Amino acid sequence: IENGDFVIIDSLDRNAKHGDYVLSIIDGCANLKKFIVDRNDQKMLVSESKSQKHYKPIFLHEADDFMINGKIISVIKK
Repeated sequence: IENGDFVIIDSLDRNAKHGDYVLSIIDGCANLKKFIVDRNDQKMLVSESKSQKHYKPIFLHEADDFMINGKIISVIKK
């Protein structure tokens, strides 16, 4: 997903599984990222943007103010 792209979200599907692309809200800020669960059950959000080197993974902890607001079902490229 790059600047200018349009994203279609299924806001009713909030049960993220490993590998899903999601709209998440962390501390009141929206993110479009890939949801990953590693072998140790550590949950993280990962950018797959072309400028990925500028966006480090976001590691999620139980104490975080975090929610999934839906899954990305389509991307319309600019």
